[in-house]
Amino acid sequence: MDDIAALVRELVAASTPSLDVLLVSASSPRHWAEARDAAALSLGAKRLREITDVLAAP
Repeated sequence: MDDIAALVRELVAASTPSLDVLLVSASSPRHWAEARDAAALSLGAKRLREITDVLAAP
C-alpha cells in the first residue's frame, strides 16, 4: 500500500499545472522505474481535482 500511495502522490505532483520539474529519489532500480512510469502519466484537470479533494478531506 505504501508503494501505491507514493505513486499516487507522484502522479498528482506530475500532473500539477505549471510544475515543470519533479525531483525523485528511489531506493532501487525497480522503484526508480515505477517512479519514472508514474511521472510519465498525466491526470486530467477534473480527475486531479477529485483526487486533491479526497486528499484534503479531514
